[in-house]
Amino acid sequence: MRRLSIHGRCFVIQCLIVSQLWYTMAVLPLPEWVQNDINNMIIKFIWRNKPSAIKYNTIIGGKKSGGLGIPNLKLKGHALALKWLRKFFCPEYCCNWKATMCYFLRQYGNLELDYALFNIHFVKSFLEKLPVFYSFLLTSWDLIKNHKRSEPETFLEVCNEPLFNNKAIISNDGKVLYYDIYEKAGIRKIFDIV
Repeated sequence: MRRLSIHGRCFVIQCLIVSQLWYTMAVLPLPEWVQNDINNMIIKFIWRNKPSAIKYNTIIGGKKSGGLGIPNLKLKGHALALKWLRKFFCPEYCCNWKATMCYFLRQYGNLELDYALFNIHFVKSFLEKLPVFYSFLLTSWDLIKNHKRSEPETFLEVCNEPLFNNKAIISNDGKVLYYDIYEKAGIRKIFDIV
C-alpha cells in the first residue's frame, strides 16, 4: 500500500472527507461535539495517529502562512449560514423558508425586516426561542457584524438605528435596552421618539 505524504493526506481530507459535510452544514449547524470529533479524526489522519507536530490553528491556516489549508469547520458553517442570509434579503429569491423565518422573527422579536435587523444585538433568550436553523443564521451574523458594520454618520442613518437590542444604545449598567411595552406600541427606531 502506498503511503501518502502529509500534503496528500490534506488533499484527501479537503476533497473526499470534509467536502461531503458542506451540504449538510448548509442546512443544519453541526453540534460542537461533532465538530470536535471530526477535528480529532482529521488530526489523527494527518499525523497517522501520532501526536500533532503543529498546533491546530496553524493547520487550518493557509499554505502561504505556514498552514496546511485544512478548512475550519466552525468558520465554514458560519460562512454557509451567511449565504442563507444573503438569499433571505434578496427580493428575487422567493421560497417558503423565507416566509417561515419572517414568521418567527415577527412572532418572537416583533422585528421589522429591513436593514435595521442587521444592527440588532440578538440576546440569548431571543435566539433560544427560534428554531435552531434561524438561530444559527442570526448568531453567524452577530459574530461578524462588529467587523463589517459602519457607524451611522448622517442624521437619517442615526434615526433609522434600532432603539432596542442595539449595542450602541445601553443603559447606565451597560446592558442593551429592551422594553417590550414600547416594542408592542411600535416604537422601534430612534426616529420613533425624535
